[in-house]
Amino acid sequence: MQRWHIARDQMRDLLDAGIPASGIALISPWSLGNARSTLKHCSTIHGIPMHGEAKNVTDWRENRCLWASTIKSFKGMEATHVIVTDLPAGDQPGFTTSDLFVAITRAKLQLTLIGESERAIRQIKQLLQNSSKSQNATSSTPT
Repeated sequence: MQRWHIARDQMRDLLDAGIPASGIALISPWSLGNARSTLKHCSTIHGIPMHGEAKNVTDWRENRCLWASTIKSFKGMEATHVIVTDLPAGDQPGFTTSDLFVAITRAKLQLTLIGESERAIRQIKQLLQNSSKSQNATSSTPT
């Protein structure tokens, strides 16, 4: 199944479950014009338009559109349900682990990660596992 279909189905399921449009965001490292971007397939879900520009923030917050933008455009914003798509394997021009950190810290309740490839998914899982182990080791204190 293509990434766009996975993201679309996830957004439909969230809307069907009663999650408001303002609680859903689709973000990608790649802009609308990039051939690697899922965003180029974004138009509407259940008749709700998808937008991701600064001028659309009010419409999104008032449930008049779903959010779809780059990770960088979504920096500083949050949603209860964030779908991060098009994640590449490793650092690439235009995408770093810093971008991944921004992406995975935007969700308040549910985070969905969709990689560009199986290799990307394995690398992201490994990075998250290593990060979790590191946090557990540094946050525990002897008694």
